[in-house]
Amino acid sequence: MELVQAVSLSTAAIPSEVGRAISFLSDQVKQFNALFPQNSQFNLFHFRLALDEALLNASEHGCKNRGEENIKIFARFSAETVEISVEDPGLGFAFDDLNLDDDRKLGNIMARGMKKAKGWGLPIIQSVTGGLFWNARGNRITMLFLR
Repeated sequence: MELVQAVSLSTAAIPSEVGRAISFLSDQVKQFNALFPQNSQFNLFHFRLALDEALLNASEHGCKNRGEENIKIFARFSAETVEISVEDPGLGFAFDDLNLDDDRKLGNIMARGMKKAKGWGLPIIQSVTGGLFWNARGNRITMLFLR
């Protein structure tokens, strides 16, 4: 991957600031995509959906909805991919226990989500990205979008 552009920002874990970060990154992606119009598989809706879910998870779970906590966002753009990492100051989570590739476990996550009307964030992110990765601590996810 030949890096063409990189962006790094930090946002307070409050809805208005998170919304501004999503809008800023969406605008960056639109401008970047204009440089490479021949690639058309990138889906801006999927990008915004995954970014929104990742930031919501970071705010709710990593920052415990405390506005004084910050979420770090790193974006890397190339002609082939857009890669977004979202990191919060929380303790992380046991991503190995999720096993989103196991249909039975995924079914349990979705059933639990139906009861609570939440808990679908990571399965949604996985379904709309070209790859989903975690750091060892479990407090940073990296989403890969194919261009």
